[in-house]
Amino acid sequence: MNIFFNPVTELISVLIAAVYYARIRYSVSKWFLPFLLFVAVGEMAAGAFLETNNIHIYYIISIGESVFYGYLFYHLSKNRLLKNFIRVFSCFFALAYLYGLIFHTSNASYYILLLATSGFFLALVSLLYLYERVNIDDDTDLVRQPGFWVALGVCIFFSGTSIVFSLHDFISKENLRLFGYKLYWIIPQILSFFLYTCISVSIILHPKREHRSAEE
Repeated sequence: MNIFFNPVTELISVLIAAVYYARIRYSVSKWFLPFLLFVAVGEMAAGAFLETNNIHIYYIISIGESVFYGYLFYHLSKNRLLKNFIRVFSCFFALAYLYGLIFHTSNASYYILLLATSGFFLALVSLLYLYERVNIDDDTDLVRQPGFWVALGVCIFFSGTSIVFSLHDFISKENLRLFGYKLYWIIPQILSFFLYTCISVSIILHPKREHRSAEE
């Protein structure tokens, strides 16, 4: 997997999280700074091992994503059923990626299957969270809420990548490309721009003073 948009958009979001850290330090969003830095370093490390087998790095990144986004939406949601759903499946996918890291680093097919299924899970969670916020905040402008932008970015990125990776074999067989790149490579790169832009907007929208609360 090559590196294109990812390190640029991730490093920009790291910078924004650092600049606005005073706004987010008392909310669950405070974890964006270490998480985004973790992902950016991981992507750059994967790029450094581009000519060798770097799948173990992507397994580690995916474990971090499963844990972080599960933790984030667990604390943002007020719905007990959704919180339990998130807790169970976040742990499941984190353990599934860990299993792959130990036993499936020589074959990418297991990792690709997990990318597709865990991506659909995160997209579903983000949609359920948005539905929850719509029902709770009937009179509130959702686009001014930080949680809305996180959920939007997660939904766009992971639904798109899940569709692409579910069609990985077909794309490889038919050699489907965009701008000269295989679709299963270039589409996630493009979608990463939307994900980290939405995360950056979410951070910027935090009020200047934030009480100790998990609410976005």
